[in-house]
Amino acid sequence: MEFWDDGDRSSEDVKKHYFYRSDVKSWIGRLNGTPFAYLQIYFITEHHQFNPWKSKKNTTLGLDFFIGESLFLGKGLAADLLKHFIHDVIKAYLPCRLLVDPEGQNLKALHIYNKMGFQQIGELRNKSKVYKILKKDVS
Repeated sequence: MEFWDDGDRSSEDVKKHYFYRSDVKSWIGRLNGTPFAYLQIYFITEHHQFNPWKSKKNTTLGLDFFIGESLFLGKGLAADLLKHFIHDVIKAYLPCRLLVDPEGQNLKALHIYNKMGFQQIGELRNKSKVYKILKKDVS
């Protein structure tokens, strides 16, 4: 499994970040009934670190997405899942801005997000890591 992280979180910290939060809506992506991906969205508020890139007029959502098992990587599933997720789930929040923050070294994620029409609008630094802030305005 590939998990892009700062490396300082325990598995319990990761669970707390991705699960058990009332302000986060999450989904499991399945292929023929087999779970292969995790997606979550959350509202970007004035106190969130993404606030500088928040839309001035529309709802802004943070999006986290990853494929869990390596056997599902490199098969084009990420782009297909994101396309359907944006079309089927995000439509409830339209018009909106989606923000993602892949690590700058995660070339696979950057490629997928660019392919999906996300554009870089900023960067965040956390310790020695640089995270690219990408946006997609959806209407």
